[in-house]
Amino acid sequence: MIKSLSILTIVLIAFPIFANEKPVKRAIFMIPGALVEPLDYKELVEQIGNKVGADIAIRYAEFLGDFPNLGSSSDQLETFFNDIEAEGFQPSITVIGHSLGGLGLSDLPKAYYEKIVLMASYVQADWIKYANLNTNKPVLSIGGSLDTQTYAQRIAFDANRFKEKQNFFPVILDDVSHFQFAGGHKSDKVYPQGLSDEDARALISGTISAFIKGDINIIRSEPYMLRSRELVDGYLSSFDADQTICYEAQLGHLGIEDTKDIGIQLTSYDKKRDYPRFILDKSYINLTDGKPQIGVYQYSEFGVTPIDVPVLQSVTPELIACKLRSSQAVSAFMGREYKGRSCAEENLEVLKNAYQRLPFFRTERLSKKGFSILDETISGTVSDDKELIEGAGFRITDTFKSRGDQWALGSYFSAKTVDGVLNIETFSVTTPSGNPDNKFLGAHYCKVLAPSRAFQILDELSRN
Repeated sequence: MIKSLSILTIVLIAFPIFANEKPVKRAIFMIPGALVEPLDYKELVEQIGNKVGADIAIRYAEFLGDFPNLGSSSDQLETFFNDIEAEGFQPSITVIGHSLGGLGLSDLPKAYYEKIVLMASYVQADWIKYANLNTNKPVLSIGGSLDTQTYAQRIAFDANRFKEKQNFFPVILDDVSHFQFAGGHKSDKVYPQGLSDEDARALISGTISAFIKGDINIIRSEPYMLRSRELVDGYLSSFDADQTICYEAQLGHLGIEDTKDIGIQLTSYDKKRDYPRFILDKSYINLTDGKPQIGVYQYSEFGVTPIDVPVLQSVTPELIACKLRSSQAVSAFMGREYKGRSCAEENLEVLKNAYQRLPFFRTERLSKKGFSILDETISGTVSDDKELIEGAGFRITDTFKSRGDQWALGSYFSAKTVDGVLNIETFSVTTPSGNPDNKFLGAHYCKVLAPSRAFQILDELSRN
């Protein structure tokens, strides 16, 4: 009898808990981009809802003046959450923010949503500064390769920033443009278009609905998702290559493949406030614990703005300045000859590596355009003041300077595509070996196209 009462007591205690559980209601809260009407997203959002396969609630954020803002988005999201609760449901809201409407999503009140979709947008706390993604909830960052407002590189950059976050999913849809996320809504500018609006919408809605249902891993084997993965991986490996490019340049300049006999110590700077320190740095070679050690320096240049305000700069380096030890100086120190790549040849190596990181469907398009960095027809000429390397669809020019450390005060670099030909112009300085105690001497200075920028240029060249 006592045993029966105990079971009954447990049932009576547990029953109110089960009775108070509410059925889950999936919902979408859509935050439009700037100057885009909420109804421009209606067809896409309803298509997502149909693919989720549930009675899904939908609401669109509205703003005075047609510009999204964080405060209004937060208030309307809370109201939406409360309205669903008042109907007797447990809200499971996915917030979708397009373009400018997505920039504040990482600062939305976390209690009112379950998932975030950055649609042709990126992680930023507000309109003027970058932010950490202050949520552990799942995030889908989905963009298009033809997006000229939020570049594919920008989507991949977030993937790199949050690569330790297990539930951050980056997707780059090939041949999809910025405004195809808004029902084909067009700005006054002409924008490139690959897929039809209908086909683009099918890919977008299919990806987002899979994310909402928790099935994102199931569709990873779809051909368009495999293309996305290849593009993202190419960018990620390029970002990694940015970090050590001057280390690799020193190896290449000496014509060696490893540091078995000579160690290399790399010091890197990527803030403009560290630029004076970079100016004062001198490459060197000396003995440390009985092994020759070369000291090299790397400075990443992020556009032309003179101050460290991220929103005014490109997110990845345009170029990278390398202060290396010259092969002549190392040869004199080691008592044996070293001879490897010149500055022009180093930029060629960067392009080759970027080309090899591209997915096949990109290199195939480049080939049809007559571009091949691996072509055996590459030729080079060297004069008293210049080195020129030419190949199928590209030209690299290095002008020799004799400005000493003042070389570092100017940019002296450009990478432009003119009439379908990629033109890279750089400048280098190699000072005489001279007195080994004078660190101004025996230096090799070279400015190199950043690997991530090289990948982006070739990626874009294959699409235009």
